[in-house]
Amino acid sequence: MLTADWVNVVQISQLNALITMLIGTLSAGDRQKIMTICTIEVHNRDVVSKLITQRVENAQAFTWLSQVRHRWDDNDQDCFANICDAQFRYLHEYLGNSTRLVITPLTDRSARLLRNRPKRSHYESCPSVCPSVPPSHTGS
Repeated sequence: MLTADWVNVVQISQLNALITMLIGTLSAGDRQKIMTICTIEVHNRDVVSKLITQRVENAQAFTWLSQVRHRWDDNDQDCFANICDAQFRYLHEYLGNSTRLVITPLTDRSARLLRNRPKRSHYESCPSVCPSVPPSHTGS
């Protein structure tokens, strides 16, 4: 069984390896790539820590389901991204080598809302955000 301490040691050693690369001589493009990977890996470390702290042991736990999970489908021979109850075919888009400041719980929540939005009608996706909007299909 994985322990929180072991996972933390592995993640810290991976981050230290990336930081060692950053200290070295890199082209501007390579430096940006490594910085982006560092930002994503710090976020991943925080997510894994949260999963361990909350003792998530069930694949149906919201803390797990709310994470973007990529999976390969052998029947469709394609990759899919799942988050909460939404599933999207991965479109193999290239977003470029852009900067990322940080990934926070708020940006995670926003991404979760936006990724689930196409499945819902205009206001149904955000009842807690849009409390003044009456529920749809009320007959009134």
